[in-house]
Amino acid sequence: IREVGARELSQALANLRLLVDLELDVSGNGIGDSGACELARAMSSLSKLCRLVADLRGNLVGDNGERELARAVGELPKLERLELRLGGNCRSSGAGPLHHELKNAVRKLQTGGCICDFSY
Repeated sequence: IREVGARELSQALANLRLLVDLELDVSGNGIGDSGACELARAMSSLSKLCRLVADLRGNLVGDNGERELARAVGELPKLERLELRLGGNCRSSGAGPLHHELKNAVRKLQTGGCICDFSY
């Protein structure tokens, strides 16, 4: 679907403001940083979301896309379950600040009682 498809998907998702459960598998679609940022913006508007399973493996998502995803999921007020798959992307080394940012988002969610599972 590449970046264009991710943008169109994001526009549709952003209109589903009452959505409480989302399973999104866009693995291997080459959405890149731009597409990941678009999806992150859409996800952040889903304030009623309780469960999110997002498979973004193999999409050329880099540091910027990861940062925006971390911000988006970290701000979902009702999230109870998060599964985030990011393997096979273009991020910098695991010791970098963005890895830290995603860990902080997960820690914040867990403090609020959310069950989180993420992988690279």
